[in-house]
Amino acid sequence: MTEVLPAQRPSSQLGPPVSASAPSNGAGIQGSGASGLANPTQSAPNPPNVAARANVDWGPWLADLQRKVERNWIPGQTGTSRRTVVVFTVGRAGNLQSIRLARTSGSQQTDDAALTAIQRAAPFPPLPEAYEGNSVTINFTFDINVLGQLTVGGSAN
Repeated sequence: MTEVLPAQRPSSQLGPPVSASAPSNGAGIQGSGASGLANPTQSAPNPPNVAARANVDWGPWLADLQRKVERNWIPGQTGTSRRTVVVFTVGRAGNLQSIRLARTSGSQQTDDAALTAIQRAAPFPPLPEAYEGNSVTINFTFDINVLGQLTVGGSAN
């Protein structure tokens, strides 16, 4: 799951979240139900109103980000289900500004594979032109189920 959060702006100043969906045809995503859901908020000095935020189409950007990360994810073999959550910030030009492990899977190998996938996937595409912020923070979830299927999915705030 990928979640885009406002960069350095309290959500109370931004109004309610806005949602948009990315294509859920599964291209480049293994497993069922993987999709890129966008719900971005602005981090501009004077954030626009909710109607202006609705004009940002995050779907293609998030779908591309997911494909790039998935192509670089090599988690290794495991006999147990695992979930790792990584939080990272992408700058306006698509550069990786920061990365950290937000939730460990309990396996150093699996956690390292998730962090490495994001580092290798960078740089990402530039942020959508309609987005007025300088960066976005993303929560990205890596799942391995007991059947050995690897999935990455997405949503954004």
